Amino acid sequence: MGVAERRERERLQRRNDIIDAAERVVFKEGFDRVTMAAIAEKAELGKATLYLYFKNKEDLLFAIFLRGQEILFKMVDDSLKKAKSTRNKIEILLKVIFRFQSKHPDYFNLFFYFMTNRIEFSKDTEDHRRNEEMDQAFLNKWILLVDEGKQEGIIRKDLNPLPTVLLIWMQLIGMIKIYSVIEPEVNQLFRIKRSVLMNEYTKLIFQGILDT
Repeated sequence: MGVAERRERERLQRRNDIIDAAERVVFKEGFDRVTMAAIAEKAELGKATLYLYFKNKEDLLFAIFLRGQEILFKMVDDSLKKAKSTRNKIEILLKVIFRFQSKHPDYFNLFFYFMTNRIEFSKDTEDHRRNEEMDQAFLNKWILLVDEGKQEGIIRKDLNPLPTVLLIWMQLIGMIKIYSVIEPEVNQLFRIKRSVLMNEYTKLIFQGILDT
């Protein structure tokens, strides 16, 4: 391995170490309250070193966001391999988001934070380019499923795929976020389990989009 390759590997390792440390601080302290100084202390680095790798706190939060996104999309791809029909694929896509929130609540909360706040992060970075690629690939999976369903005659032909997908996505994320907060009360007052709620939600979505 040449000097340049070794330096690049060391740079990437240091960057990952910073993200690891930032995750621990951010998920404990909260997205708004955490500071670069606190992250630097946790990473046992000078604050100036952090700014060599990340322009600001928002870029560092975005790097954590990207990690969660990669985990989610891998879960989606792995789950879709088991699908047997277009309808089954749609059901899997709905339920895998619910499962992701259950397994990785901190990443999910960071997703919601970015979706519901105007976070000013750098748009000319490799992280941002990677995020755009994954977002487009995920959106395309949904649009393709709607198109396939329309061709198979199981999804209403009057539906416009892009608005339909965006509405389902926004509704699903909002519902999961609210449920994650009130789950104890729902269980105590109504004896409704997470799996039951997800199944009923899936039925409602299918009732809205299926050509029956």
